[in-house]
Amino acid sequence: MTTHPSPAISPSISPSISPARRRPPAPRPGRRRRAALALAAAGTLVAGTGGTAYAAPTRHEGDLRVAMGYWCDLGYQAATVGSVAGLLYDDAAKPKVGEVFYAYVEVAATAEPCIEQQMVPDIDLPPNLELAVSPAHPIRCVRWDYRDSPVSEHAETALCPTSASPGVSGGDWSFPPRSQELWRLPYQTGWEVQVPVKATAPGPLAVRFHAQVIDGVTDPVLSPLSPSVDVGGGAPASVTTDVAEVVRLGRTGGAVPTTLRAEPAGATVKVVLRAQRDGRWATVASRAASATGSSQTVRVPVPRAWRDRLPTRGLRAKVVVRVRTDSGTGQRAADGFTLRK
Repeated sequence: MTTHPSPAISPSISPSISPARRRPPAPRPGRRRRAALALAAAGTLVAGTGGTAYAAPTRHEGDLRVAMGYWCDLGYQAATVGSVAGLLYDDAAKPKVGEVFYAYVEVAATAEPCIEQQMVPDIDLPPNLELAVSPAHPIRCVRWDYRDSPVSEHAETALCPTSASPGVSGGDWSFPPRSQELWRLPYQTGWEVQVPVKATAPGPLAVRFHAQVIDGVTDPVLSPLSPSVDVGGGAPASVTTDVAEVVRLGRTGGAVPTTLRAEPAGATVKVVLRAQRDGRWATVASRAASATGSSQTVRVPVPRAWRDRLPTRGLRAKVVVRVRTDSGTGQRAADGFTLRK
């Protein structure tokens, strides 16, 4: 079995199809055009359209990678499996540093070899790109059914992994199904795995996947590459802060309430409490938080050793608030006050 970077199949080794079937169908109003794998009944790759299993931005897909083998019952050479990689993002708002978007790979069975094919995909993360799996951005899986006309897609939750596993085919991480080691590939079925990622630095990025296909003969590895996207710099950091002119710890539960507004949402916020004693500034305590992008209050507890030694008239103090984004941009603000028991 050999792999090919193109979905084209030589007429000498594949069934003939009419020019009409070679042409992609026109996009349908209200539905996005799918430029990935669609299968004719004879196993030849053509373009197709599908419904939306997940509400997703525009699909940006790379070239198909196919493996050639033999159709068991028919006895001729054919493309037995194909794969494509891509990115999901909004064309009007391309990903920025620290923003989560999705990279995906699909692998589909395009013919029937003598045993049912199976596969497991790996992701090969380029520099400045990292996984971003979280409850808000889970791994997502889609089953494509090419027996339907038009091609249909179905969200898969029972088999979809909730976390990444160590790579097995040359990638950094792999995504086997939850209940078994491999994704089964019946004829005219495709599995798509969508992986949340985020960039740590601006610049062009493309994602390669490696799909190990088990066919009982050569077990090829398909390595589709997504198109490149130019990741922009992250949103600039900003922060404002407000503390009462006099903070009486006996009334605030032994903490200094700091009202602040830090952006962008999700940025790391650190509130540092400092006090002046004997003419020198010293750090009293600190508290970390995540920026909400709106007004929020962070309470910085004052250690008992400091509270017990506060003079009656109090100490001159200040809070220094620092906010830092995933892209490394930062900002700070300070607010002075009197700290009393």
